[in-house]
Amino acid sequence: MYDPANFPHAQAGYVFGPHNDNNLFGQNEQNEDFLESISWNFNNDQGVISRENGVWTNLDHIVDSRYGYKIQVNHNGHRNVLLTSGFYYRSEGNPKEPIVIQPGENGNPREILLGYHNMPLNPLFALQDIEEYLIEIKTRYWTYSRVHPDSVWTKPDRPISLRFGEAVSLTFVSDTPKTLVWRTPNNIPPELDNDKYVYDHRGIPPQPDHFFDYIEQDDYIPFFVWLPDELVSYDDDSELALYIDDVLYGSTVIYGQLVQIRAYVVGIDIENAVIEFRYYQHGQRSGEQLFSEYQVFDQATSSYQSNRIDFSENRKFYQVLLLNESQEETDLPKVTSLDGNFPNPFNPSTTIAYSLAESGNVKLQIFNIRGQLVKTLVNEVQNAGRYTVDWHGDNDRQRSVGSGVYFYRLETSAGRQVKRMVLLK
Repeated sequence: MYDPANFPHAQAGYVFGPHNDNNLFGQNEQNEDFLESISWNFNNDQGVISRENGVWTNLDHIVDSRYGYKIQVNHNGHRNVLLTSGFYYRSEGNPKEPIVIQPGENGNPREILLGYHNMPLNPLFALQDIEEYLIEIKTRYWTYSRVHPDSVWTKPDRPISLRFGEAVSLTFVSDTPKTLVWRTPNNIPPELDNDKYVYDHRGIPPQPDHFFDYIEQDDYIPFFVWLPDELVSYDDDSELALYIDDVLYGSTVIYGQLVQIRAYVVGIDIENAVIEFRYYQHGQRSGEQLFSEYQVFDQATSSYQSNRIDFSENRKFYQVLLLNESQEETDLPKVTSLDGNFPNPFNPSTTIAYSLAESGNVKLQIFNIRGQLVKTLVNEVQNAGRYTVDWHGDNDRQRSVGSGVYFYRLETSAGRQVKRMVLLK
């Protein structure tokens, strides 16, 4: 029988028990356990607290301020805030303690769970020590994803942040150990808008609890969905949901053109299932709008294809482009490409052409032969399509640059592409 008096204050039996009225090991009125499981994964320390044959396991686990914990509770239990300082490490706990992250076997990707101990900050800023070695940053509410460490991050349009006490799952790719110290706001560059780093005091995006109702599980697969222009909203007054065989598996409040649905489909057999998206705007009388036509991003060809979502591929994330009735598949480029510039050599200006197989963040920049940035021509979200941009041989201050070799680089979710051009005067 569980007795909290048997556990020192740093052990899980105390931290997650009656301490601070947490009482995760209690039962509801139906004599069902509130708690299903607590799991952690920190370098070589992995474990699960669960009830086996009526007895809780691993209650002597030392709760460590560096760890992140996944807690799965019974959905019939009452909602409550988990209260704990999180500083159970050594004698007093230290949120600035350096964290050495060990590589996976043979440099393969590995997941670790960390505990975040700072004010709400942009994830890429807070994790800048190891950001170049990550392919996934994941919390309960949102995910940043990419295929390779040198790819561009795919992330929702909504400003989001890490928040104090949050478990952060990182997928780490490196051949050698790397050290992380959580960054603080004292290091934010003054030229950056602070709104990009601090979303609100909680750092939690609005949750879709108005129309679509689903049950959260202990893990999810992120779906990044590009919306047709007519569905884009910045007022949190509409929602998008994922249905599989008419069963709801996740939804999100719409903010911007790229939204993320947390799909709770891990471990579910959905072979040959009908997968569709449903849209709802609050206040409308017509009910849900169904989207059964969409394109799925093929990571091998870096283009959207007209195929169904294949969960047998075991991807860590999916990218989907919803199609409205007016969109023809042939209108969209099949591959994202930097198509070149004309004329080349040129004087005084040239036109750069590129094609986007998917909507997303696009950055087109000019560099000199030393690798120094000369001018940013494009830095915005653009829809899939074909584009041209003129460069008039000037820098970001609108001053003419000298003759010589220059490089132009296209950066999208498909990666980076670079070409060479020559300015003659």
